[in-house]
Amino acid sequence: MSKDHNGLEVTIPVEWVEEADMTGFSPRSRSAPVEDGFPGAVEVPIQDISPVRRAPGIPLLSHVRTVKWLRRIQAGVPIKPIQIVPGTRPIQVYNGAHRLYTLLLTGFSHIWIVPHQV
Repeated sequence: MSKDHNGLEVTIPVEWVEEADMTGFSPRSRSAPVEDGFPGAVEVPIQDISPVRRAPGIPLLSHVRTVKWLRRIQAGVPIKPIQIVPGTRPIQVYNGAHRLYTLLLTGFSHIWIVPHQV
């Protein structure tokens, strides 16, 4: 399974999708439900977010974490918003690459964000 994110090809093996029982999944809304406790959370289009770049040799997504997030999405469990670097345009991810890319790959077009608090 793969999709383009602003010039970055994001891929997860079909086996991970099958392991999480996500085969044939189709979202019912443009974003996944967000966890309570984030009053400043804002919903934005995923395409408004800069691609996440890792250092050479570091994979973009890990098997264990990706399957964990896929299972949460499949179950409809509310997800914490990703943290972003405040004031950046395009939006830069501070914490939440696995959430961002599992949501993108499963068909969501939007994601909830909050600014990272120092």
